[in-house]
Amino acid sequence: MPNLCHLTIDISQMYLDGHAWEQIINNYLPKIKMFRLKMKFQFEQNSDSMIENVDKLLMTFQTTFWLEEYRWFARCHWDTSDTLRSTIIYTLPYAFNEYSYTNGFYSKSTCFNEKDYWTYDSVDMITLNNNRKTSVDSHTVPVSHFPNIRHLEINFPLDEHFSLLFPSFHRLTSLHIHVDTNPNYDQLQMLINQAPFLYSLRFSPAQKSRYELFQLTTKSIRRLEFPYTPSTRSNNFSNEDCYNLIHSPLGIQCEVLSICFENRIDILNLIQNMS
Repeated sequence: MPNLCHLTIDISQMYLDGHAWEQIINNYLPKIKMFRLKMKFQFEQNSDSMIENVDKLLMTFQTTFWLEEYRWFARCHWDTSDTLRSTIIYTLPYAFNEYSYTNGFYSKSTCFNEKDYWTYDSVDMITLNNNRKTSVDSHTVPVSHFPNIRHLEINFPLDEHFSLLFPSFHRLTSLHIHVDTNPNYDQLQMLINQAPFLYSLRFSPAQKSRYELFQLTTKSIRRLEFPYTPSTRSNNFSNEDCYNLIHSPLGIQCEVLSICFENRIDILNLIQNMS
């Protein structure tokens, strides 16, 4: 494709270092002006540490071709708790709309200044994983900012770094919550209060009782989803759940509802009382 000027690549389970990409571009893309890459892969199990593997990879993106001829920079993320040695490398600025963030990951780039390119304007969908098994020093947490989030998937309770990532939730329309056995509903209410245009709430609880969830208040949420969990059936609605939902602020204003029932008779009761 000798006339290609812009190329965006998002690949998984494939490893090509900077030298390989440089050769491909030089040989086949003579008119390239913009190259945007995101590559997810796993380092091979060897005697090298993760930081040694990352350093070797980033060195291949620090040639004259990358840093001087095109001024294309790259950033590498890796999760310190991941035994599979999963890694992601992408060009800067980040050019994709989806992003996955884990509070245990480390980061390193080829930028002349490591503080550059930490605002992810293109991202409108993010999955945020709280890994409480990982102890993260405040100095290792990247100062990422996501100002344009529309869909957010997160684990509760939140950690102390959550508020640093998102300067605003004014664009947020969809929220997917995963909780452990002790959810912090005060945290969830505070988040909802900051999202005036939040329309959809998807909830995957590990605990049985939903009474406190149904006491959340917001004027904007009109869609409620409680996805079925085959392994535990933990999200099936009981008669008590149906009653609490019908008489809750969220239930009264709900326009779209997706749930599974423990008993068929509750289907009719719910329809009759929510009409």
